[in-house]
Amino acid sequence: MESLSDLRKEAIDYLDQAKSRGVPLIAFKCPCCNEELSTIQPPNDEVWDTLSTCWHCGGGFFKISTHKEVRTQIPPQLSNAKQ
Repeated sequence: MESLSDLRKEAIDYLDQAKSRGVPLIAFKCPCCNEELSTIQPPNDEVWDTLSTCWHCGGGFFKISTHKEVRTQIPPQLSNAKQ
């Protein structure tokens, strides 16, 4: 299992590379710790969903991203999940 510092480094490197290629990012708050995270912004009229892990606290959550916003929810079975 990766450490949180490894996860944080991988996430930041990935998003930095995307940003340097002109890929738009959208910021949102982790539902577990309220720290700011970023994700790739979907194109207009697309909705992306995924299970995610916070690189600050290691909490697991469900993420729904649109062009305008990111909504998050902690599923009951993940309420105690930590990386």
